[in-house]
Amino acid sequence: RQGDVYELDPGAIEQFDVVLLLGLVYHVEDPTGAFRVARSLAKRLCVIETQLTRQTEPLEWGRGSEHTALAPASFAAYIEEDAGENPVASATGILSMVPNRSAVHEMGRAAGFRLVEEVEPPALAQSQYLDGDRGLFLAWT
Repeated sequence: RQGDVYELDPGAIEQFDVVLLLGLVYHVEDPTGAFRVARSLAKRLCVIETQLTRQTEPLEWGRGSEHTALAPASFAAYIEEDAGENPVASATGILSMVPNRSAVHEMGRAAGFRLVEEVEPPALAQSQYLDGDRGLFLAWT
């Protein structure tokens, strides 16, 4: 069955032992929403594979009244210039949100997963995984 992740009605679909979010997270404008749908459908586990940013240092942001905070989670907002010709460039529009590792963990937590852990790539993995530009995560209910 094929469809829009945001049009799924979790109440009308049975839950599954394993839910796969493979190559989807960075192609949607609301990646946390996709995590929430996946969590509502997962009995035990969600496997997440995604493009990642290389951002590892926390970002400082203003909280008003001269207060600032550090946030380890961040996203790169990227306009998909070829979205008109390439329907998978961005599933919900032309803006893709590419997370860093911390953002994957935070989205999992916000969606209600009990634990999110990254899978270490094997030595012979494709270079994007070895360079840290893609990652595989297990999110447990």
